[in-house]
Amino acid sequence: MKACSFLTLAKLALVLSPLAAFAQPIGTGSVGQPVSLTIPFGDTSYNYLPQVASGTINRPDGSVFMHVPSSWQPDASVPTNPSVGASGLAGPVAFYDEASGRFGTSMYATFTPDQPGTWTVNISVVIDPLGGGNGAGYVYTVSVANPAPPPRKPDPVTFAVSGSYTYDGNSHGAIIDARSLGGYTLTSANYTVSGPGSGINAGTYSIGLTATGTNLVGAAYTGTASSNWAITPTSVSYFLSPSSFPYDGTSHAPGISVTGNTTGLTYSTNGTTSATNAGSYS
Repeated sequence: MKACSFLTLAKLALVLSPLAAFAQPIGTGSVGQPVSLTIPFGDTSYNYLPQVASGTINRPDGSVFMHVPSSWQPDASVPTNPSVGASGLAGPVAFYDEASGRFGTSMYATFTPDQPGTWTVNISVVIDPLGGGNGAGYVYTVSVANPAPPPRKPDPVTFAVSGSYTYDGNSHGAIIDARSLGGYTLTSANYTVSGPGSGINAGTYSIGLTATGTNLVGAAYTGTASSNWAITPTSVSYFLSPSSFPYDGTSHAPGISVTGNTTGLTYSTNGTTSATNAGSYS
């Protein structure tokens, strides 16, 4: 390494605080996604002395993924060739790269992990190698997870509503057929019904339907619909029996008979429902 002009300054007493005793977590990431790391050093009290960093980034299985310094550069916290202050030193700096002429208090790199787990960054730094050098070791960890699965496209649901009944005094309900895009029949757990889904009295009923939940692969069911179902009135027949009487001076009334479904049936009469005198009545 070529000596730099600023090395003519008085030698510094270097006091290092190695971090090799324990690993420091410095980042997280996902498999297949670039991870940007800034590697701090444990001591930044020395000034503008050349430093050489070496080491590895290791996969969770222990294999070497990247060698330092192949993809490592000093950070940009200190400009190129800083001027020397009145005291003879311009300020605390931890790393100098002769190739770029840049100083920094840390180093950075970007790598793309290929497996999940705890990655280990082992860095050794030699300070002022031209002056005999002092070294410090640093260990950092990066926690890498498997990437989140991509979001599933929604699974659209179509609804078909049927149900047409004749009033019989019993409860009836809409028949709902819900099918996903793949043709799977959904149960009532996968849709909600608003409005009367069942009834007893004759009439037309309106309901709304909304798909809910997810399919077997986690795609959300989507879709809404509105439809009608009905209970139609029942038909009955009326006849009078007996409807004819011989005159005998007493009051007579015809009997009223009803045929058909008479469940819940009520009716009223009008006109002449009984009479004493001979004649035709309605």
